[in-house]
Amino acid sequence: MKIRKGFVSNSSTSSFVCDVCGEGCSGMDIGLSDCDMVKCVNEHTICREELLHKEELQELIDQNNELEETDDEKWDEELSYNYGIPEKFCPCCQLKSIPKDERYLFIKRIFGFTEEGIDNLIRRKFTNHKDFMEYVKK
Repeated sequence: MKIRKGFVSNSSTSSFVCDVCGEGCSGMDIGLSDCDMVKCVNEHTICREELLHKEELQELIDQNNELEETDDEKWDEELSYNYGIPEKFCPCCQLKSIPKDERYLFIKRIFGFTEEGIDNLIRRKFTNHKDFMEYVKK
């Protein structure tokens, strides 16, 4: 039998980052609700305050016939969970805000880059991380 000395925990650390504002939240045994965040049906993680508000949603409904009106009671019900928030409330799904990783995927696709090709291009142009980051952040 093994005997362990010191701190032993079955807990796990979780962290969440908002795909809209970039705010992060992390801690032991926390969930989205502890961070006041939600995940939409397409897995975007969003601060509750970044979700589309009724006025913004009404504007989208007026522009897009596929979106349907939501009465107040249904509105509260659809937003009462932390997972599976409908697309119509998500600023990322409505392209009001495009997550950085999805921009990267778009650029990769449009220019036909591969991960290896991007890495090799960076290595040919730069000899160290500091120079690379100075270039990228300009």
